Amino acid sequence: MAAISPHLQLAHAWIRALNEKKIDQLGSLLADDFLSTVRPASMGIKPLDKEGYLQSLRSIPMKVLTIAIPAAADVVETQDVVQFYTTSEGRSTHGFEYKNEYMFTFTFMDDGLIHGIVEFLDPTAVAEMSI
Repeated sequence: MAAISPHLQLAHAWIRALNEKKIDQLGSLLADDFLSTVRPASMGIKPLDKEGYLQSLRSIPMKVLTIAIPAAADVVETQDVVQFYTTSEGRSTHGFEYKNEYMFTFTFMDDGLIHGIVEFLDPTAVAEMSI
C-alpha cells in the first residue's frame, strides 16, 4: 500500500474529528484565514470563516454523522490541493436518516494546516433533512 501524503493525512484527520464531534480538535487543523464554501451556489449558503465554520459545525442537528474515508481511487492530489468523492450516513436529532454524497476540495499552504474547503453536496438530501 502506498504511503499517503501529509495533505491527505490532514484531510483524513478532519474527517475523523468531524465524525467524532471533536470540533475544537478540528479547529486546530484549520488556518486562521480558513474559508469554507458550500456548493452548489443554488443552496444559498454563504462562505464561512474559521470561527463561523466551527460554530456552524457545533449547531448541526445531527445525532450521528459518519463521513467515509475516501477510497484511493476517488482521490486526486496536486501540490496544494486534495480533492475527493465520498459519502456519509447519519441520523438527525429528530430521527431523520441522512445519506449524502460529497466532492470535497481541500486547499493547503506550507504551514501544515487546511486553508480552505469547498464542499459540493447533494442539495436534495439536505432539503429532505430540513423538512
